[in-house]
Amino acid sequence: MKKITLQEVQAEMTQKASMKQSLYIQTLGYFNRMQEITRKLSGQLTESFKSSNPPIPVKFEVEGELEFRLRFSGDLLVFQMHSNIMALPEDHPVMRHPHLIEFPENAYFGQILIYNFMADSFRYLRMQDMGHLVARIWIHKDALYWVEGVRPLNFLQPGLSETPLNDESLEQIVLQCVYVSSQTDFMASPFYLIQQLTVEEKISRNENRAGDKLGFQMQSKGNDTKS
Repeated sequence: MKKITLQEVQAEMTQKASMKQSLYIQTLGYFNRMQEITRKLSGQLTESFKSSNPPIPVKFEVEGELEFRLRFSGDLLVFQMHSNIMALPEDHPVMRHPHLIEFPENAYFGQILIYNFMADSFRYLRMQDMGHLVARIWIHKDALYWVEGVRPLNFLQPGLSETPLNDESLEQIVLQCVYVSSQTDFMASPFYLIQQLTVEEKISRNENRAGDKLGFQMQSKGNDTKS
């Protein structure tokens, strides 16, 4: 076995740490752009629904550095940036892209995840209610990206893009997430699942747990990622 020097360890750690930190900052920049785009869309939707009867509620909220939310009607989209940079396994389909074949050591990505919940799950603190991952955006250090998600989001950018991520693409992803969430409905829990209720569940207001959401089909592009 080849001996490794302390200097080699330091060089490897410095290079990888620098690359990951740079990608984290870049992903955060895109996340902040998506936040501003969503804020703007929230204002536009609010304005367009003013004449609705009854009015359709729309609300934009920021929840710390790595999360923001968009409420519309009975739905809630939660946008989260993953705090870790992820590596793809060698056999992942995205790794067949010429750019990653040429530079396999750069196969690291930042992530933005978008979940759909019922707005009332948060309003009434129904801790057992389930949210659904609608889309996951993967961002490469060269600003290339790909999207996996429920149909039709999985067709937006199914493989690594040839051009950098931009505001137009971010806006389209947000609009698609809103549209898909509006098009699908939550299904009531089966009777047997809510037939019994503990006092603790009643006090904590978890008794009205919703079921699954109809119509969501997640399209995976390959194996799970690894940190």
